[in-house]
Amino acid sequence: MKVLIIVDYQYDFVSPKGDLYVPGAEDISKNIQKLIDSDFDKIIYTMDTHDSSYSKSEESKLFPEHCMFNTKGWDLYKIKPKNREIKTIIENGVFESPKDFSIENEFVFMKDKFSIWEGNKSYTKFMRTNIDKDSEIFVCGVATNYCVFQNIVGLIDRGYKNINIVSNAVKGIPDETYKKSIQFMKSSDINFMEV
Repeated sequence: MKVLIIVDYQYDFVSPKGDLYVPGAEDISKNIQKLIDSDFDKIIYTMDTHDSSYSKSEESKLFPEHCMFNTKGWDLYKIKPKNREIKTIIENGVFESPKDFSIENEFVFMKDKFSIWEGNKSYTKFMRTNIDKDSEIFVCGVATNYCVFQNIVGLIDRGYKNINIVSNAVKGIPDETYKKSIQFMKSSDINFMEV
């Protein structure tokens, strides 16, 4: 099975006008779109999702308010899922509260922590029951050294071996964690490739 995971490619992280802009993240949208338009058995979108309780969270001590549910900052940024209805559901705020959903072979998972594995228990169950350990997994999105990194660590911890990070379809935050996260992934036999 061939699986694409797109991590948090949302307006607040990707747009220069976003609340928590990752420098240069807008430059990888075409490469992410190229991946979406390629041949994958399943495509997974993770979406950082916060509500009014964010100010009481641990994350709020590190980062300003961002990706507030059903706001422009929460929307996907300039990428189009294969099934256009997914983007319509996200942009039009169809749900009153955060809710995972899927259409055909595209799956959207909300999370309220850096790590999707901690921020959404449904994701853990979905991966365990739907994605074989020998699946070829490709990961892209933002930020390389935060949410992308946490997703990959979770895959490693759960025994997935064939993990690829698409280096020209990820963007990181240039801070002290960046080099450490890259070194860890390389030492864990993560394959770095380009689209």
